[in-house]
Amino acid sequence: MNSKSLTILFWAVISLCMDTSCVKRYGKYEMYNQLSIGQLELSGLSLDLDEPLHAEFVIQYLLQEKRKHWDGVSPRVARKLTEQLGTEPYICFLLAEYYFDQREYDLALQHLNTPVEGMPELEVYDLKSKIYNRLGAYDLAIDQINNAILINSSNSTLFDQKANIYLHMKDSLSALTYYKQAWSLDQSKLDIPVKVARLYADQGELEEAISWLDRVDLDQSSPEVRAVKIKIYRSQGMDLEANAILKGQLDKGDLSSGKELVNFFKARHKADSVLHYASVILEQDSVNRDAMMDKAEMYDLKGYFSSSIQYYEQVLEIDSLDQEAIEGVRKVNGKIAYLRKIRERKESIPTFDIASPELKKTLD
Repeated sequence: MNSKSLTILFWAVISLCMDTSCVKRYGKYEMYNQLSIGQLELSGLSLDLDEPLHAEFVIQYLLQEKRKHWDGVSPRVARKLTEQLGTEPYICFLLAEYYFDQREYDLALQHLNTPVEGMPELEVYDLKSKIYNRLGAYDLAIDQINNAILINSSNSTLFDQKANIYLHMKDSLSALTYYKQAWSLDQSKLDIPVKVARLYADQGELEEAISWLDRVDLDQSSPEVRAVKIKIYRSQGMDLEANAILKGQLDKGDLSSGKELVNFFKARHKADSVLHYASVILEQDSVNRDAMMDKAEMYDLKGYFSSSIQYYEQVLEIDSLDQEAIEGVRKVNGKIAYLRKIRERKESIPTFDIASPELKKTLD
């Protein structure tokens, strides 16, 4: 693209972004959506520490950076903002969130404990609870989350967090109680039944564990839900059910499920099943190195040496330095050479016809 075309594109992007449909308004400040085309990038609010800072602008800047995982906030920027606007309640709280995400828990608590009126009370209790939980001060974490729940007893996330704290305290019964309460308040959180199922499975209550997983639509749930369900099925010896889940996922293109099936049948020395699922994987990914190696190993075990070498060589076509494939070819060729030597030795041994007259004369 020449410079003239690039200039036209640049101004087209500017014009597009200046359209009111691209603008969001936060308070009295306008913030443009981030927009990228090639190397041209238009971003949102930017901070100039050499200019006078206005509280509302800084709040919107910090909210923007929080969504971007604090990419534009360095420790120096945070210190500067604390020095200049550390008495602004919401700025103080947002800086505490920044320090929490940076694992600077003492600095986060310092901001939360600053005697500034007007900080969001529920959010402060919630964040303090998370900090104390990370620090292992579980009693303090429970106190803080209880304060938050007193303010909003219909918030599922708060009960989920309370359950997590009890789980860290090795109190699985209390954790179960609060996970269930969180689920009753919000049944869109598919991770909660997984946590409950895992706890029941750990206690040996497998039917209860499966019933909790059944509350989640398996086709729409996360891989973690399926993983826990498979684990529970395996623990009950229900391998057909577990393998059916994996096969369904493999048919949808989930190659990791195929690999899990391969490993399952490998451990049980079912070479034909390993070959079948390795072939299914290769149908979807013709250069899947692990599937090629699996087929090479199984053909070796079954004594189909030429087929085994064929798959080892396919791996080497992708990576000529693959040591496992090189060793596989060497090992199979060694077996072929040994069997050839045995056959040649057998062929070299003379055979005698006991009924022949010449032999009978000699014997007499």
